[in-house]
Amino acid sequence: MNRVTQLVATIALASCMAAQASKPKGQVSGDYYSPPKGDLRCKILGGAEYGRIKEKFTAYGGVVSFVDDDFAYRVDYQQIAGTPLSPPKSDAVLDSRQSDYLHKAALPLTLSDTPGGALVSEGARAIDSRRIYYGVLHYANATNESTLASWGPHYVAVVVYLTPSYAYTVTAQDVDRASNGRTSDQDIESAILTASAHFKNCSFGKGL
Repeated sequence: MNRVTQLVATIALASCMAAQASKPKGQVSGDYYSPPKGDLRCKILGGAEYGRIKEKFTAYGGVVSFVDDDFAYRVDYQQIAGTPLSPPKSDAVLDSRQSDYLHKAALPLTLSDTPGGALVSEGARAIDSRRIYYGVLHYANATNESTLASWGPHYVAVVVYLTPSYAYTVTAQDVDRASNGRTSDQDIESAILTASAHFKNCSFGKGL
């Protein structure tokens, strides 16, 4: 079992607990939020005045969702067990590691929380010089979430980013616009860009 695969069981503990909105335990500074641990700082959706924060923690990481009246994004963060991950020798090695985490941890957890999605796209790209790996799920039907996108067919983009000490997953929804004449490729790219925008709203520890 490799180091990335070992994260799966422990990160599941963070996801299986439904996050509750209350006074955050993390630190709020201006329109930004930092959890008690995780080497993470994210912009609050809607700002500190109007946005809501839902958070849950375990000994190894946590889950934080940023929600306003219509939209949301979520960040899962999980501490790497044992010694920090070593830098990969190439982008191909990093892509393999992050793809492994996507398929063995991030996507199963997303589908456990919200069943019914089908993987329609995956790949690697750079976001502001940080190399990530993404997967895009398509939901043919509405789900039980309260965001506008989830009221009908929609996409969920899952972005994975590994650092030596933490594994991060940024998840966001986007509307299926097929009824407006958009192609699936256009919708998939839109979903990736939506998640990428939220990824840019966060600062993480130095990546691999």
